[in-house]
Amino acid sequence: MCVCLSRIGSIHQKTTATTSLSLSALHAGVARRWRGWSCFARLTNGRHGALQSSSFLSPPPLSMRSSRFRCTAVLLFHAPRCASRPSPPPLFASRWHGQQHPLTPHPHTNTNTNTHAHTHVLPSHPQPHSHRPTAGRISLLLLLPLTMLRATLTRLEMAPKVTHIQDKLLINGKFVAAASGKTFEVVNPADEKVIAKVAEAGKEDVDAAVKAARHAFETYRTTDCHLRRDKMLRLADILEKNSKEMAALESLDNGKPFEVALHADVALAVECFRYYAGFADKVDGSAPARSGNFLGLVKRQAIGVCGQIIPWNFPLLMAAWKLAPALAVGNTVVLKPAEQTPLSALRLGEMALEAGYPAGALNILPGFGATAGAEIARHMDVDKVAFTGSTVVGREVMRMAAESNLKKVSLELGGKSALIVCEDADVEEAAQVATTGIYFNMGQVCTASSRMYVHESVYDEFMGRLRKHAESRKVGPGNDTANDMGPLVSKKQHERVLSYIEDGVKSGATVVTGGKKIGDAGYFVQPTIFADVKDDMRIYKEEIFGPVTCVMKFKDLDEVVKRANNSIYGLAAGICTRSMDTAIRYSTHLDAGTVWVNTWNNFCATMPFGGFKQSGIGRELGKEAIDLYTETKSIHFALKGPIAKP
Repeated sequence: MCVCLSRIGSIHQKTTATTSLSLSALHAGVARRWRGWSCFARLTNGRHGALQSSSFLSPPPLSMRSSRFRCTAVLLFHAPRCASRPSPPPLFASRWHGQQHPLTPHPHTNTNTNTHAHTHVLPSHPQPHSHRPTAGRISLLLLLPLTMLRATLTRLEMAPKVTHIQDKLLINGKFVAAASGKTFEVVNPADEKVIAKVAEAGKEDVDAAVKAARHAFETYRTTDCHLRRDKMLRLADILEKNSKEMAALESLDNGKPFEVALHADVALAVECFRYYAGFADKVDGSAPARSGNFLGLVKRQAIGVCGQIIPWNFPLLMAAWKLAPALAVGNTVVLKPAEQTPLSALRLGEMALEAGYPAGALNILPGFGATAGAEIARHMDVDKVAFTGSTVVGREVMRMAAESNLKKVSLELGGKSALIVCEDADVEEAAQVATTGIYFNMGQVCTASSRMYVHESVYDEFMGRLRKHAESRKVGPGNDTANDMGPLVSKKQHERVLSYIEDGVKSGATVVTGGKKIGDAGYFVQPTIFADVKDDMRIYKEEIFGPVTCVMKFKDLDEVVKRANNSIYGLAAGICTRSMDTAIRYSTHLDAGTVWVNTWNNFCATMPFGGFKQSGIGRELGKEAIDLYTETKSIHFALKGPIAKP
């Protein structure tokens, strides 16, 4: 289902799959936030039925051009361009005030194909605000969703300076030093300078945190469900109130642009907490029919102590994805953030205490995977472990869980996602989708569109447009909002990505653009495109986790779907096409847990996320995540008295 928003107060139905909404109804939906019913909120408009949305009802992304405006209403489907669509009204036409679309090169950018714009960013010389592509825009944030795509459409301000850093472990409601006294350095990837020295959790700290979580579980699981709901809503409010501070922290140790952290990471984390707060009083059961004089009840209840190990690419957001469903239904948690990016998780711990979470309900242990992470995975008193990271490490987590107490496991692992651009696709739109797919978050996304298959009839045009977008990306420190991309997260990751680029060249692939590091300080890499890539090359088969993509031609759609599926991974995939029939048919045949149509990296708390094959076990987000953190119990009652005769 999709919506074409073509003029204020007037919506035209495009296809039989299209639902019309008035702008007033859209604003009414945005304004509606029901505390107790956030996870069941609906956007309705009379006879046209209901569109499920997230807890803060915001419509999906805008794709804006000088002559057209549209808004889709479903995450997975983005409406193809309609030739008959009228020009936008003055309000939307004036949004850019004569400026270019943010995904196109700025007039002042050197567009010489031999000189990339991103090679001139370091050292950074920000343009005056009035000269930037987005200067003077009318704010339409109410019409933008809380999705990763939104972060590419807004630049509001310079990043604030970080004035407070928590550097201790959170155990049993208190911030304490590590039992060993050890600390480790957290480094700013933009300049390679040490930000802070953070306490390093070891075995003794894990034991203390698990003990605190077990003790807290005995009372927290019986806490009134409405109180659990209200605590989580308070946490969401506190996080939202301090969103700029949290975004600055996220940008500081991860390197991502401040605007991305603010409008994607923090905003989506807030919505995730609000969504699962609504589930606290809605975990229901059933009463199946029983034969004989018996009554049967089926209920779901919290598992117990949950160990959660999160990655460095979206530190705050991954913490929210795991913490929210676990805490909402009555579990207690021992969370280990990645050693590269512990700062936002520790600050979130401070906010949780402020929101009223009891001591031991949430424990946060920064440290290393081989020590703190492994101790959590094999701890005999941890009932469930959730891990997001590489497939290689995921296997180890699963092995340790099995060899200890056979604890429950959920895994969100690697990917090598395929984007298919059909011959009927809007080529410019497809190039923008591809740009978002591979260069968002510096390509450090498990769903990155690192394999692109383009129909031979549009290959040259697509490649030219994608190259133009890649070369217009401004790469530099995340605290400068003139930049589109920041550094890679660490020296190790920087070297890894550059080694893949070198291997691709040695294997015979052609570097269309990029392929080199930028500057002497910081872990910066040029946005890179490879052509002439064969299916047996490492850059084609393996997850690079950087701003590097391979673009291949295809002729037959059935054949290219087989190529796309020929991978050990199955996390995400995408199709760019104007045909609804093609989109539905081939999204079914793609072996991936998420398929995007004419969009990419579009997430919502209401939609489950996870992978096929070696991309993971279980689903995060949506109501499906509740299943990851609850046990099913059957209760049988013997009833007294005679059985009624028919």
